[in-house]
Amino acid sequence: MTTNPDEYETHHEEYLQKQKDILSEELRSEHSGKVLDFLYDRDEDLAPSTARNYARELRFLIKYTYDNDGFEPEPEEWTSNDWNRLIRRVSRERGIGDGTKRNTCYAARAFVHWLVETPADKSEIDAPSTTHEKVDKETVLKPGEVVSLIEATRTARDAAVIAVMYEAALRRTALVQLDVKHYQEDPFARIEVPQKVGVKTGGGRERPISWSQGYLDNWMSQHPNADDPDAPLFCSIRDRDNHSRLSSHAIYTMMQRTGERTDIDSERINPHALRHARATEMRKSDQFGKNDIELVLGWADSTPMHARYEHATSMEEATRTAKKMGIDVGGDDDSQIKDCPRCDTKLPPQSRYCPTCTLKIDGKAPEWWQLFDAVCKDTDPVKKRYGALPSAVPELHDLSPQELDHIQNVYLIAEQQMYDHNSDIEIEQHPYDDVGEFETEEEANSAMEIVREVQNQLASIYEDSPYEFDFIDSVDEVELEAYLETKKAEEDE
Repeated sequence: MTTNPDEYETHHEEYLQKQKDILSEELRSEHSGKVLDFLYDRDEDLAPSTARNYARELRFLIKYTYDNDGFEPEPEEWTSNDWNRLIRRVSRERGIGDGTKRNTCYAARAFVHWLVETPADKSEIDAPSTTHEKVDKETVLKPGEVVSLIEATRTARDAAVIAVMYEAALRRTALVQLDVKHYQEDPFARIEVPQKVGVKTGGGRERPISWSQGYLDNWMSQHPNADDPDAPLFCSIRDRDNHSRLSSHAIYTMMQRTGERTDIDSERINPHALRHARATEMRKSDQFGKNDIELVLGWADSTPMHARYEHATSMEEATRTAKKMGIDVGGDDDSQIKDCPRCDTKLPPQSRYCPTCTLKIDGKAPEWWQLFDAVCKDTDPVKKRYGALPSAVPELHDLSPQELDHIQNVYLIAEQQMYDHNSDIEIEQHPYDDVGEFETEEEANSAMEIVREVQNQLASIYEDSPYEFDFIDSVDEVELEAYLETKKAEEDE
């Protein structure tokens, strides 16, 4: 099914119509008619979202004069001072910030400019400064908190929404306008931000993605119209909604509900918070320069927006510069992107699970690995496989027979090396020629307990699937069969 490319704009039209209906209900007919005429005359040069905002803000202003003295009955009679006084009062009563107050002023200016005869001058209607306030570092989401949000989602689509919004620093108005064709994988994964109505910044730019691709690919494997390039990239998953494009409001609601399943303060969770978090993290990282940040955030060259994120400077910037100078700054770098040791998917910083194969990433490495790691060099095949991310090392019961056999051989050699210092032990077979020794008797005893566990597991596997041992040269099937018989005899006793 091919979707309507203007579906998002149609969605805004619906919200605009709702505002027009409320306007007609709450204002006197002569006033609602005048505002509706204004919106009709400006229809061609106003985006539906802007027209909706104008309708709402003018309704608040005009309605206020019905119950408050000091204003002429008709808006065209108001002076510039009247408009400024009215905007101040309504803003105070509504408890709105400078951003919304600025929108109210813009609506008033546009309406005054449209009025043919009025004593007011639109240039004298004061709007708050457009200087952006600095982002409060205490409220900015940390990368680990973003991952917590992703892992608290209930669907692959919602996980992909949060991951892509964060890594590509997308506003939700841009995200909901993405089509399937805007996700490209060749020669690398990237998101093309379309130039459409409602996209505030960055339209036409392509933003590379890395670890969020795993979540996006998961969603695309379930997408009902993944083969249709014009289908919305993020759509409803309910059949009754005909897989229509997600709305901005739906994304906001999803994030609020997802946040309730985490320990994060709900006031810190909203779609735009992901963009703030990404900008902050990029400013702190030694991997990205100003041009990189401007590309991902969709900012213009020499933008003053960098000043909003000065909380990410001082010590962080000194640390970043020190790293570039080759100075060891100490501590672990949780911002580095690693590959999943099982499927090679790019992993989100501080993630707990792989987005593709669901391998557990965080937590303490199992005991068998800690002992194994202490006596093996980096050239060991098992260590090469899991050493990049020790916290993701699987438990013994998730290892293959080949790996289990190798581990028990290493343990036996390490124990022998420890107790037979005076013997001339020479093991030439690779990879056992570089095995070290256990340092304490406690380590050796723990290793022997693991060896017994491994032998039990190997015996169980051999009993059920002997063909799995076809490629293990060092496991003697006769010994295994004898072991099974001994084990059975012990159970019978």
